[in-house]
Amino acid sequence: MLRFILKRLLWGIPVLWSVATITFIIMHIVPGGPFDAEKQLPPEIKANIEEKYHLDKPFLTQYLLYMGNLLKGDLGPSYKYLGRSVNDVIADTFPVSIQLGVIAFILSLVLGTGSGLLSAASREKGIWMDKTSMFMAISGVSIPHFVLAALLILVLSQTFHLFPPALWEGWEYTILPAISLAAAPAAYMARLMRSTLSDVLREDYIRTCHAKGLSTRIILFKHALKNAVPPLITFSGPLFAGLITGSFIIEYIFSIPGMGKYFVTAVINRDYPLIMGVTLIYAVLIVLANLVVDLLYFVVDPRVRRK
Repeated sequence: MLRFILKRLLWGIPVLWSVATITFIIMHIVPGGPFDAEKQLPPEIKANIEEKYHLDKPFLTQYLLYMGNLLKGDLGPSYKYLGRSVNDVIADTFPVSIQLGVIAFILSLVLGTGSGLLSAASREKGIWMDKTSMFMAISGVSIPHFVLAALLILVLSQTFHLFPPALWEGWEYTILPAISLAAAPAAYMARLMRSTLSDVLREDYIRTCHAKGLSTRIILFKHALKNAVPPLITFSGPLFAGLITGSFIIEYIFSIPGMGKYFVTAVINRDYPLIMGVTLIYAVLIVLANLVVDLLYFVVDPRVRRK
C-alpha cells in the first residue's frame, strides 16, 4: 500500500509541472500584459514596475525564475494586491473555499445518492418516486448554477426572507451558496446511481437473493449497493476538488471571501502569479483526490487490489 501511494505521489510531480508550464505559457502568449490597462502610466514608471517583477526579462528567464521560486514554495507577489504575496492570499481565502466546498460536497453526496437509490429501487414498480427524482435530476443538470443562485436569492432571501442573500458570517449564510453549488453535482450523482444500481439489480445473484427470500432492504443495502458504489467513487474524487476550487462564480455572486473573488479579479487584471497559484492549488487537489479514489477502490472492491 505504501509503495502504491508513493508511486502515485511521484506521478503527480510531472502532472503539476505540466500544469504549471502550460498555464505559464498560455498567460504569456496572450496579447497584453498585467499593466497595460493602467491609465496614462509614464513609460519610465512602467519600465520600473516590469523590472521589479522581472517582466522585462526574456520568456525563458521568467519561466526559470518562477519555477525556481515554486520549488521553494514561493508563489510570488500579487501584481494587483500590493504588499501581499500569492501565498498570503491563498492562506487567507482557501479555508473559506474549503468550508463551502465540503458543505456542498456532503450535500450533493447525500441528495444525489439518496435520490438515485430511491429512484433505482422504485424503478421496477414504476411508481411516481422514480419519475420525480429523475425530473429533479434533469432540472439540476439543466439549470446553470449562477442562474439557480440568482433564483434562490430572489425567492428565499428577497421574497420570503428566510436566508441572508450574501456574505459569510454564520451557518445561515452557507445555505444558499451550498445549494447553488451542490445542485448540478447532486443531479449527476442521482443519474449515475440510478443507472448503475439498476444494472446491478438485474444481475443473477440478485435474483438468487430474491429466490432465497431475502428482504428488499437487505438485498439493496447489503448486496447491491456495494457493487454500485465504485462508479460513484470515481466521480466523487474530481468532484470534491472541483467544488473547492470551482466555486468562483458562486463566491462572487454571494460575496464570499474565498478564492473565487480573487481569481475572477486576477483573470480580469492579468495577475499572473495569482492565476498560477490558484490553478496549481486546483491541480494539487485533483492529484490528491484521484489518490484517495484509488485507495477507496482497495477498500470497496477487492478485485482491483494490486499486489
